[in-house]
Amino acid sequence: MREPTHEECSSHAWVSLDADTRGVACWYPQMGGYTAHAVIVFDARCVDVYVWHDGDFPFAGDERPPVVMHHCNGDQFIKFGELIKTVTEGATP
Repeated sequence: MREPTHEECSSHAWVSLDADTRGVACWYPQMGGYTAHAVIVFDARCVDVYVWHDGDFPFAGDERPPVVMHHCNGDQFIKFGELIKTVTEGATP
């Protein structure tokens, strides 16, 4: 499987990962201090996200990039992001 480039992720380009898999390139949000190249592959109401994370956390172990994560509720990510924003803006060191 072909990892998308920085430019493809930044422009949300449609990319082919292999002969049968096509999706939208993007940057996966920072985890463990690193952002990651990713491709969102659509399947009905859910998506598979192929992630090439370049740090150990949270993708350490035997799996080799890309790690594939299945998501079906984008609203959960929006709510989680809003919570992170609220907590960090109102946090006292």
